[in-house]
Amino acid sequence: MLPARAQAPDAAQAERDAAIARVLASGDGRGPATAYVVARAIEAHSVILHLRSPFLRQRSVEENATVLDIWTVRGTDGAEHEIHFRVPAPDTLPPEQREAERNVRRILTSGDGLTPETAFVVGGAIPAEYAILRLMGLERGVQALVNRGSCYYDVQTARDPASGETREIWFRLGGGGALAYSGRCEPARN
Repeated sequence: MLPARAQAPDAAQAERDAAIARVLASGDGRGPATAYVVARAIEAHSVILHLRSPFLRQRSVEENATVLDIWTVRGTDGAEHEIHFRVPAPDTLPPEQREAERNVRRILTSGDGLTPETAFVVGGAIPAEYAILRLMGLERGVQALVNRGSCYYDVQTARDPASGETREIWFRLGGGGALAYSGRCEPARN
């Protein structure tokens, strides 16, 4: 269903592969009771990249001192599959890691990026857009700034290297700096 990635010979890749193997040994990821156990959301990202399954969306459910992260991916069979990860709640992390963990979770749960209405909300953080594209297994292409419905969007036309297909990924920007808007941002509606 989900293919394994071939290992690269260098030491850094061997270390990454060993970390991924530890995560994969922690469960089967098919449900809450058998969720993969990771220390941070970025490790879930690494597993998703390792599996080479296109990322579609992510949602989180807080439970006591942990968070159940549910990542929806497209399998090699073309169907959507959920992969479950158990992650410590951000408040249980060291202070220097809390904000980054919250930001990753906030962006991934803000939408799916497929339309202006469901755009990922990045608040103007362009590096976050690039990280999300990498997470989705996409290569950056043309980027356009669009003003729609009193909101500013970065629309990334990205390419899927596996299929060669291109698609638009929408990111809603915040209202600070040069992109300031007056009043409340009302996302575009069709």
